[in-house]
Amino acid sequence: TIFFKQGRLGKNGKEFAMYKFRSMVTNAEKSGTGLFNYQNDPRVTKIGVFLRKFSIDELLQFFNILKSDMSIIGPRPFIPEEQAELPSDRLLVKPGLSCYWQISGKNSLSKEEQIELDRKYIRECSIGTDTKIVFKTIVHVFLGKNG
Repeated sequence: TIFFKQGRLGKNGKEFAMYKFRSMVTNAEKSGTGLFNYQNDPRVTKIGVFLRKFSIDELLQFFNILKSDMSIIGPRPFIPEEQAELPSDRLLVKPGLSCYWQISGKNSLSKEEQIELDRKYIRECSIGTDTKIVFKTIVHVFLGKNG
């Protein structure tokens, strides 16, 4: 199947089904590589590399935004097992399609840097901040800097 559905945690720890286009081999989550993805992940398919580079795999998350499980900007939602290893203050706001760390180095950042950028977003959450992140996300996607 080309679709992928996975339980993620949203605002206040509420679990929801997040949708994506499949970019990894089937059952990739059973052969996990740790909390955050790494470059050249062998579980990512050849078409998945392209989907991820231009964030096409994320497009189905607009259904999650329409369902009000997610917002356009906010900390990325994680599966419960991953969130258990992260600070709970990430759950104070709705998770988002994009966030500070996705436009600031994405998977090249350490877990601590990603957490600090999530906390920065929670502190600075505003229409102006969201607008800035949206425009930077668009630039990253069109330049193919997401993979």
